[in-house]
Amino acid sequence: YLKVQQLQADGKRRLLRLLRAGDAADLESLVDHPYPHDLVTLTEADVCRVPAEALMGLAAKHPKLHEAM
Repeated sequence: YLKVQQLQADGKRRLLRLLRAGDAADLESLVDHPYPHDLVTLTEADVCRVPAEALMGLAAKHPKLHEAM
């Protein structure tokens, strides 16, 4: 599991969502740079980094994939 959290102005951390195996994280960074959240592993996790250019290329070639993102 991964948790997505955001550091608040008062120093507290706000939990935004929990991610499970197969969930996509950080898609917001495609439109909002830099990514304003932290990802924290809660259990052992394998993470695959996919460059934004590759995602955008796939989205252009496969519009249904873009809709699903």
